[in-house]
Amino acid sequence: MRVELTLSREIAFLRSRLEGLGPVTAEQLGAPLGIEALHVETALLTHPAVAECGVVGAPDAERGQIVKAYVVLRPGHAGDPALTKLLQDYVKANIAPYKYPRAIEYVAVLPRTQTGKLQRFELRRMAGEPASHQLAS
Repeated sequence: MRVELTLSREIAFLRSRLEGLGPVTAEQLGAPLGIEALHVETALLTHPAVAECGVVGAPDAERGQIVKAYVVLRPGHAGDPALTKLLQDYVKANIAPYKYPRAIEYVAVLPRTQTGKLQRFELRRMAGEPASHQLAS
């Protein structure tokens, strides 16, 4: 009774922490569709070619905003159009198909703070600039 209630609250708290992980990683992308950056990042990170990634919303003339991923690859993988298509299909297959990153940019390192936190504001700034090697549309 009381134990079940406490356990239910703890489970709900843990779920909210895993799903949201605070306001920074629970960034909403594609507002009408309710896409969270964390869901897309988690799907990408399970692919063997991806060492780390960051996902933000990027301005798009046609759609208003698209999901854009910045990906650091593991050694032995090349960021080419074939891998871009593979990663997009992988995300489509592992989470809802409309959540896939429409743009993927391969970078050597992700911008981080001194404590190692991902600097999403830098990724958003980068997303607003023309990409030098954007491989997906």
